[in-house]
Order: sequence, then structure tokens, then C-alpha cells
Amino acid sequence: MTVLPNALIALARVYIREGRFGDAEVALTEASELRRATGAPGIPDISAEEKVFLQCWRGDEAQALAQAAALTAARKPPSPGSDLAAASLALLDLSKGRYRDAFERLAPITGEDRQRGSGDGPDRRADSAHRAGRGVRVPSVPPSGNGCVECDASGGWWVHLRRCAQCGHVGCCDTSPSQHATAHWKATGHPIVQSFEPGEDWFWNYQTEEAFDGPRLAPPAHHPSAQPVPGPAGRVPRDWRFHIR
Repeated sequence: MTVLPNALIALARVYIREGRFGDAEVALTEASELRRATGAPGIPDISAEEKVFLQCWRGDEAQALAQAAALTAARKPPSPGSDLAAASLALLDLSKGRYRDAFERLAPITGEDRQRGSGDGPDRRADSAHRAGRGVRVPSVPPSGNGCVECDASGGWWVHLRRCAQCGHVGCCDTSPSQHATAHWKATGHPIVQSFEPGEDWFWNYQTEEAFDGPRLAPPAHHPSAQPVPGPAGRVPRDWRFHIR
């Protein structure tokens, strides 16, 4: 009797990715009702967590946060599905460029395993951040412009922008269709970027795959605040959510 609820949840995920949010909500509701009716021993009901995933895809942040808060309050200790809700909210944070928020949401999920496996205490994390930022220099050259160099040249579009800490090249993030910031690192060997988004100052080392705080680079520190995300205006397709990575 557990097969049908699981199949409904899988079907709901397909609907969500196709943008059929109403059908997805119906499937998740039916899965939850079937799970309650059959008892399904030993298998957690994750339909509520999947609804957080649905709300994140809809872009309904207020509902997603409210649903996640309700789950946290109702399930103490946290159930296996709680990680799914946190991961969905982290993806929403990533889509909005809130990388530190995403890291903080995901840290409790992996933190216990990391600490048990590698002794990852505060001193080790500080040392890791130092290694990640080693070699960062404050360039006198300003950013290459307000948009991704390659996207502007080809007529493409981006989700978020990243600035090379070494040469000032501005490229699009890994969520963007073309991932030009990563391509710049691979082509030039410049591994460190800083977010070029308003309100963000974090750095990322592609080589070590670590985030860290770094020095203040030559201004400007971000693209114009009026510039839309995703951008630029006039080049972003209506169905852009289905083209991101």
C-alpha cells in the first residue's frame, strides 16, 4: 500500500518541474491522505515537506517559510523529511542569491557528519577559510562592467553575477544557463570570485570549493541596484526558471 503514495509524490515532482503546480498540489494532498489512511509503518510521510518544495518552485516564499516553521514546531525531534524542507528553502535562497542563508540552512544537515568524520571544529573552519582566501589581492582594476561580459557579447542573460577577484572580469553564476564565471576560472586559472550582487560581499574559491570573507575590492562593489535579477531587462525569457541549472 506504500507504492501508490510514493508514486504520487514522484508524480508531484514531475508536475512541479513542468510548472503544473495545481496538479502537483492535488497529488501531494492525495499522497498524504493515503499515507494516513494506510498507516504505512516505517516510512515517513514527506508530503508536507514536498509542499515546501512546491511553494519554493512557485516563488511563494512566505508560504514556504510558514509551512517549514509549522513542520519544525510539530516534529520534535526532527523527522527524516525535515532535511527535505531545509534543502528546498536553501535552493530558494540560492535562486535569490542569498548564499550565506543557504549555507546556514544546510549546515545542520551535514554538520554532524562533518564533525564526526573530520573533527571540523571552529579552528579547523577558520583555517579552511584562510586556505580558501590565500592569494587574494586587491586589484586596482575596476569590474569589467555591469553585466556578464560574454552574455552581453552574445545577447544572453544571467541570474546572478560574479566578479573575478584577480582581474575584475564579471561573469554569470553557475545557476545561469552559460556559467561564464566558472568558464573564466577554467580558462584563466583565476579561482576566486566575489559576488557582484547588491548587499553581498562573500568570496568563493572554485579550486577549494570554499566560501570565505575577503578584502574590499576596487569599486563598484556590485551592479546597479536597479538592474533586475535575473537580467538584463529585455533579454530574460518568461520561462527562465526552466532554463536555470
